Amino acid sequence: MTSTPCSQCGECCRWLVLGEIQEMSADERRYHALRGATERQGLVLVEHPCTMLEYYRAEDGAAAGAGDLTDDNLARGIVRARCSVHGKKPEVCRLYEGKRRRDGMVFYIPERCTMAAGKKKQ
Repeated sequence: MTSTPCSQCGECCRWLVLGEIQEMSADERRYHALRGATERQGLVLVEHPCTMLEYYRAEDGAAAGAGDLTDDNLARGIVRARCSVHGKKPEVCRLYEGKRRRDGMVFYIPERCTMAAGKKKQ
């Protein structure tokens, strides 16, 4: 386990990794791009938040409304995210420790991830 706590930004649960760029042909990358995928950190990603993710306002803990869910609010920690099934997380979620690879899985490490090596909680 990691010693740095999660800041609950929700980014690791917001993006689905489709694969590594270096392992895809130009046609595959173009195919994914036409369907809304983006490329970051050598990965092809699609925004597809986990259905178990719930957003809340950091100020009062109340559920975040649609108007609260902006990239800016998430980046500034005004809105945070938590797993609604944290105690019963699927194994793949438990494997995430702020590292790119673990047990054959490839993870997207958001820039503001406090669990990533060398990062501090924001």
